[in-house]
Amino acid sequence: MTDGYAMGAAAEPTPEFAALATAVGHEFNDPRLLKRAMAHRSWCAETPGEHSNERLEFLGDAVLGGVIADIAFHQFDTLAEGLLTDLRKSVVNAQALAEVAAEIGIGASLLLGKGE
Repeated sequence: MTDGYAMGAAAEPTPEFAALATAVGHEFNDPRLLKRAMAHRSWCAETPGEHSNERLEFLGDAVLGGVIADIAFHQFDTLAEGLLTDLRKSVVNAQALAEVAAEIGIGASLLLGKGE
C-alpha cells in the first residue's frame, strides 16, 4: 500500500516552480514535492495520475499552528490560554495565509482546474 508520496526519480523544476522556490527561500531536493504542494484537487481531477496538495496542506497547517503556538507561548508569557489561541488563529487562517501567498507570488504557480 502506498501513501501517495512515492514519486520516483527527482525531476528538474519548471521556471515557475524555480521562481517560487527562490521566493520562499528554499531549495527543494525533489521539485515534484513543490509541484504537489501547488496541485489543487480540481487540477488533479483533470490530470489523471496526479495527487492533490490536501495531505500536505493538512500537515502544513498543523506544523504552522505548532510553530506559531510556540512563538506566542514564549514571547507573550503573561497571556492567558484563550488569548494565545486567538493570537494563533489570527495568524493561521485562510485570509492571513492568502495575504502572505499573494505577497510571495504563489498564484502564478498554483495548479488549478478550469472551473477554479
